[in-house]
Amino acid sequence: MKILAVTMGKNLEVFLRLYELLQNDLVMEPPAIFAADSLFFHKIMHHYSILQKADVLKEWELTDKGSKIQPNLRRLQYYEKQIGDPFLWNALLADRRIFFGKLCKVKQDYKSRFTYQQLLGILNVFLDEIDTFIKKHKPDLILSFGTATLADYLFFLFAKQKNIPYRQLKSTKIKNYIALNDTATGISTAIRSRYYSAQPFNNITIKEAKDYLNSITVKGLCYEGAILFGKRKMINKLCKAPFAFMGALRAFWQLRNNTVIKNDCHVPPLILSALYQNIVQPLKALALTHTLPFIGLKQLEKESPFLFYPLHFEPEVSLQVYGRPYQNQIELIRNLSFNVPINMKIVVKEHPRSLGFRSRSYYRKLLEIPNVRMVDPFVPSIHIVRKSAVVAVVSGTIGLEAAVCGKPVLIFGKTPYEILPKTMVRKVNITNIGQTLIELMNTYSYDKKALINYIASIINESVSVDLYTTLLGKPQRFSINTDSLDSQQKEIKAYEKLADYIKRSFDSANYKTS
Repeated sequence: MKILAVTMGKNLEVFLRLYELLQNDLVMEPPAIFAADSLFFHKIMHHYSILQKADVLKEWELTDKGSKIQPNLRRLQYYEKQIGDPFLWNALLADRRIFFGKLCKVKQDYKSRFTYQQLLGILNVFLDEIDTFIKKHKPDLILSFGTATLADYLFFLFAKQKNIPYRQLKSTKIKNYIALNDTATGISTAIRSRYYSAQPFNNITIKEAKDYLNSITVKGLCYEGAILFGKRKMINKLCKAPFAFMGALRAFWQLRNNTVIKNDCHVPPLILSALYQNIVQPLKALALTHTLPFIGLKQLEKESPFLFYPLHFEPEVSLQVYGRPYQNQIELIRNLSFNVPINMKIVVKEHPRSLGFRSRSYYRKLLEIPNVRMVDPFVPSIHIVRKSAVVAVVSGTIGLEAAVCGKPVLIFGKTPYEILPKTMVRKVNITNIGQTLIELMNTYSYDKKALINYIASIINESVSVDLYTTLLGKPQRFSINTDSLDSQQKEIKAYEKLADYIKRSFDSANYKTS
């Protein structure tokens, strides 16, 4: 079996560890690998023998080459006809590191780091090199770990055009379940088919689904890998800022002569990033909570009835890929504000991750809309959902949280839970908000059976593995793991479970394994 893996950062190591386990039971050819993040690649390149045998296509080399060439417009138009979605700007938009500014991960930085000509040149090189790479290796499977880079998106589009099996290892945002999706932008065919199937679930799965639904109504929707935020964490960041800043200075000094890593889009400016993340953002966040007219939970009672809109962090996949027509959330909220009943307010909550990230003028523009109120960003969303009349989201888990709590939900973008009954959740676009809201409110009906079926379908077609906290080792993330195992044992167990799940999915799909 030949796997072509599309990786970024530590996902490369996750793939290599999985490959080592898979080849114990399957006949595996040396993999083909696309790697993003030169810093992490060079960190582990000598630790895995399989990496020495693999053919590796390196994102940083393609980006550097593409930024220096004259783009071939005929070639780009050819590819756009072959794999466009419908156009290739969507692939560029998916990658915030290319489409936006150098500091887009730590502050509002919408000015692209590349010119129009450079963007086309980069796209030109990526298309040619990826197409050639796929033709060279003829993979039995393209395995991806997300849709956050230009390459991620292009490999998905090429796989679809060339009829190559595609799987994306992705968190379901249900507990710690992760699934192999056969699409980059929606719910997997396996989960969808199970949801619509008349085949009953076993009692254990049904009980787990019911227990999880009950926990959502009490605590809100918590899933493994969710980023933890709060005022205390902001203060802790400030206290630890000198150590973080010294670490960034040390790393900068070590890499000062490495032009490859310094010019890689996936390696942020180390000193500036440390400054913003550990000093500027926490200070701005704390200042904003004391100077802007955010309302508290008690004041929400006076705003009833209200539509709740949770802001998305941006730039992020939730908007760039799942909500492409709604990049400007201020204008989306403005449209919502005059498409609700005259007595209804719009309550907006900032994503805690974005507090101190956006400019003060962003919030002023929102607060200038007459029927818009902003709630304290540190109030748990579940409390706001409970008091709301309706919830509107582009994508994201708060929509599912609201559906579970018995609230009508308007969805603008792409979400897995849009398969729930239209009497609970309704897709909407910018031109028919008011009419869709009326229809949803008039026909709303809570369907607990459908919710249990949705959760049970995900449990049945996924595997419970701590992807973010154990395999990727991301800090300040929510974990539901209560095992008494040490970190190494947890990691071994997680890899074994994930490898077994992948092998079972290979068997069910009848992939060529020898």
